[in-house]
Amino acid sequence: MEGTTLSFGETKELLEHGNTAGDKPLSEQLVILGFAKAYDVIIREATNPHNIIDSSFMKDILKV
Repeated sequence: MEGTTLSFGETKELLEHGNTAGDKPLSEQLVILGFAKAYDVIIREATNPHNIIDSSFMKDILKV
């Protein structure tokens, strides 16, 4: 992920298996996990035909 020191492989390992890269800052790894969580919420909500994507939804995403 751009802006972090994790390689593609380290990021993939973190997201797929939850294994952290011991020699990289935990704060960067938490940022990656946070973005992944927000992405999952957006995809889930956007594919639900009963949801309306509006400013309230976007504000809720910022809380994730």
